[in-house]
Amino acid sequence: MTVIYFLLAGFLIGLILRKFNKEFILNLIFERMVNGAIFLLLFSLGLLVGSNEKILNNFSEIGFVAILISLSGILGSLFIGFFINKFFYGDENEK
Repeated sequence: MTVIYFLLAGFLIGLILRKFNKEFILNLIFERMVNGAIFLLLFSLGLLVGSNEKILNNFSEIGFVAILISLSGILGSLFIGFFINKFFYGDENEK
């Protein structure tokens, strides 16, 4: 429930700040913050995986399944994205 409160608070603050036309600066700042948070999470995940002996011992089994799941997710996203792009922006992209 806390996540929803933070999401709603950010949404409301964004609506208020949009009225002051600070959109460009906020987008630049938040884009850098989000990228930093993503890199920190990826680093933490790599640190946890690298320090877990069970994962390293079973890496060949886990690795194959992980690659299969990742490729399925990527291909599914591309497939759906292609059709959404055609459905919503079909005429605009052909120009």
